[in-house]
Amino acid sequence: MSTLINLCWGWFRSPGFIVDDVENWHRALLIAGWGLKYRVQVSQESKELYSKLKGSRSPKYIIFKISDDKKQIVVEDSGDDDDYEVFRNKLIEAKDSKGKPAPRYAVYDGVFDLGTEGIRNKIVFISWVPADTPTFSSMIYASTRETLKNALNLSISIHADDKDELEWAVIDDVCVGKDRKKQQA
Repeated sequence: MSTLINLCWGWFRSPGFIVDDVENWHRALLIAGWGLKYRVQVSQESKELYSKLKGSRSPKYIIFKISDDKKQIVVEDSGDDDDYEVFRNKLIEAKDSKGKPAPRYAVYDGVFDLGTEGIRNKIVFISWVPADTPTFSSMIYASTRETLKNALNLSISIHADDKDELEWAVIDDVCVGKDRKKQQA
């Protein structure tokens, strides 16, 4: 049995949404806007590993997840492999404890060719939330995305919910597409 929940904050009325698990309605209220994004913290390990990536260009990528207790964003995996497809497949194959597709955050240190301006390294933030992710997980990742992005001070970001949006051509276009257009003009 589903329950429709409508939340009110003064003059603002949020749209209703369906909570399939009546037992967990209180969790849905938290995610709907009552501060869950402020409760989830970025772990110190996550910050330190990102500083290492930014400073020494190693590791090449870091994959983050929200801890099982929903209180921290933690490092799930990192690696030095230069093959983008290895990284991409790790994101696509992420599963939750029940074996369902799981969202993840990631940072990737890419090398981009700007033609006459040379080669540039750029770090891109990726929010991966597969379309078939359970609603509760999608809501948590959507509400905490900015927490991690701001903690790591990242400016280039991509949100992907389909594996085609994780293709190298898409990443390349987002990271240097504008720079290439300036060169051609």
